Amino acid sequence: MDTTFGDLLDGASTHLGGATMHAHPQLDGDINAAAKDACRSLTARLARCAEDFARAHDVAQPIHEASRLLTRLGGHTSAAATAHPLALHLRAA
Repeated sequence: MDTTFGDLLDGASTHLGGATMHAHPQLDGDINAAAKDACRSLTARLARCAEDFARAHDVAQPIHEASRLLTRLGGHTSAAATAHPLALHLRAA
């Protein structure tokens, strides 16, 4: 059986749901930085995918901008922070 784009979206959706379960206002700053870095990577990949579809620029441009903003907000994160379930789920998505 071949993998379809929908299969990939289903997996990403599952991981985003997991990330939502682990996100809360009292997270350590280092964990927040790890989550921002994972979101930057996710938005960069989403923008590249969007470029392959119709009206790509209209869709990809705001996603690219989000990735650039997250890059500017990035910081150094510890290994422990990158192992937090929130960052893990965001990277897996």
